Parts: sequence; structure tokens; C-alpha cells
Amino acid sequence: MRHQEQLPIRSLLSEWYNANLLVDMADPGNINSRPTVRTFAPELWGEVDAFVALHSSTYKFEEREKRALGGVVRHFEKAGIFRDKAARSIDALTIEQADMNRRGYSAAIQGRETAQDIEAAISELYSCLDCTAKTVRAIYRKDSRGFKDSTSFLFTSAEKITGEFPAYLKDLFVTAGWEKPLRHIRDELAHYGTGHCDLTRNDNSTIRYLHLGIKFDGAPLEIQDVIAWFDAQKDKVNAFLGAVFRFLRSTLKSGAITTVCGMVDGRMLVRELDPSENPITFQSGKCIAVQWIENPELPTCPFIMTCGAYRRARPGIDPATVLASKLNPEPWAPTA
Repeated sequence: MRHQEQLPIRSLLSEWYNANLLVDMADPGNINSRPTVRTFAPELWGEVDAFVALHSSTYKFEEREKRALGGVVRHFEKAGIFRDKAARSIDALTIEQADMNRRGYSAAIQGRETAQDIEAAISELYSCLDCTAKTVRAIYRKDSRGFKDSTSFLFTSAEKITGEFPAYLKDLFVTAGWEKPLRHIRDELAHYGTGHCDLTRNDNSTIRYLHLGIKFDGAPLEIQDVIAWFDAQKDKVNAFLGAVFRFLRSTLKSGAITTVCGMVDGRMLVRELDPSENPITFQSGKCIAVQWIENPELPTCPFIMTCGAYRRARPGIDPATVLASKLNPEPWAPTA
């Protein structure tokens, strides 16, 4: 058997990781498999994610306003789920159409189910805008006049708001010409009738959506390729959300917030961040979990060797010596 002190430090690190930090994928159901979960991943953030994570030192939202802010991303994700479900129904619609051609009639159950998914996706997409409007109003209503609690008002009459409401945001809302038809469809679906889906005529690879109750220029709404149409609307909403929350992020003041980096054996890895720093990366901030991750009797951070937040908290400390102490523990006392 080799003596540990004769091993190079990299081998020590590897052995420690394998023994203490990695999930045993051969037994994923074992709750004692000592998992490590990373939750701080700013490289994956969009503009909304960044604002949600960093706003707390600048803006204090009421409970309902917090739910509205959280709803921006959640409704956007939900819209995509319903969209994908509708897109997967193409084979079932093909079978239903063949049944119609053979028998001369069909219960059209799949057509109704696909329409329900499309309509749910549209409603969820507009809910992103509702939540965004509520967030913007929560920030600016106290220092503005004429700021109605209405999403449609923001998109049609933002220029009537006076006071501290920024001209940039006003322009974003009033120039979003794609919002009105989307709102018209959403309102009909929420308060009145529903539509139907089938295969696009002469094209069995796309889905048509028809709603006789929704009129544009006097004609019923008919969308020949509703999945492509929805994707276009989703892209417009996504770009709009990015512009709004990029601006809101630029208003964040310098300060200190704490955020959870991840979990190791049920213990939280935590760092302190300045939300005005841009860009924020995994190297940003200062580790405030150093006391326990340096304790030889406890697991350490799996990112300690490369983490700028740890080095900022412990300048001059070689993280390799911390990991080595896990394999050769000595009586431990917290460092200053």
C-alpha cells in the first residue's frame, strides 16, 4: 500500500474528490451518496435571471411583487413546455386526418387537445408580459404619476406617465407593435371561446390553428403554421424581456448581497457579491463559507482550487494545502 505522503498533491485531490464529493451514479437512489450541487451559474443567466439574482440590495419588493418577478421566467418556460407538447402532436393529427379521409368524419379529439396546448402556450407567453409590467410598476410607481396597474396601458399609453419613469422604458413598451395582436388573442382565449387545430392543407408536416371568434380585418384568425408563428412571437417577447431587464439591471446600486453557490453534503456554499459588478462570473465575489470548508472534519468546496471568491477571502492561502489537510487531518481551529 502506498503512503499518502508520497503521493503528488494532484493525486491527493483526486482521491479526496472521489471519496467525498462525487455522486455515486451507480446508485442514484442512495440518499447517502454525498452529492454536490452547484446552483450559482452566472454564465447561464439571461437578463431576467441576473436581475432576479441581484436586485435585492437595490429594490425591496412586496410579497406579491416578488411573485410577479419570479413569474417572468416561470411563465416563459411554461409557454415553451406547452408549445413543445403541441408540436409533438403532429403524428396523432396525421392519424386523425387519415381517419377523417377514410370515414368521412372524426371526433377531432386530438385537434382540440393540440389547440388547448397552443392556447395555453399563448396565454403563458402573455403572462410573462403581465409579470414584467407589474415588476416595472413596482419599481417606478412611487416616483411617477399616472402609472396605472394595467399591462395594456403600459403598451399603449406609457408616454402619459410622468415623473421618474425612464424614457427608454417608455419607448420599449409603446414601440412593441407585436403586443396588441398577441393581447387580442389572449383576451379572447381567457374570456370567450377557443379554437381548433388540424393539419395545414396540402402540408402534413405543419399544424394549422383556426379560431372563428377572433377577427383580424374582419376575417377569422387562421394561422397556417402555428408552431412557426408561436416561435416568432416567443422570440419577440424574449428580446423585449431582455431589453427591459438589461436596463433594470443597469440601475442596480453597489452593495453587498449573499447568494448560495451550491450544496455539499447538505451544507451550503455561500458567497457575497456586489450586484453592480458587470459582468458577474463564477470568479466574482467573496466566499463566506471559508470557516467550515477549511475544517478537516467537514467536506470542502469542490471548486476551491479555481474559485476566485475563495482566493479573495483567503489571499495568500494555497487551496491545495486545505485539501491535503482533509486527507491528513490535524486538530483544527478556525482561522481569523
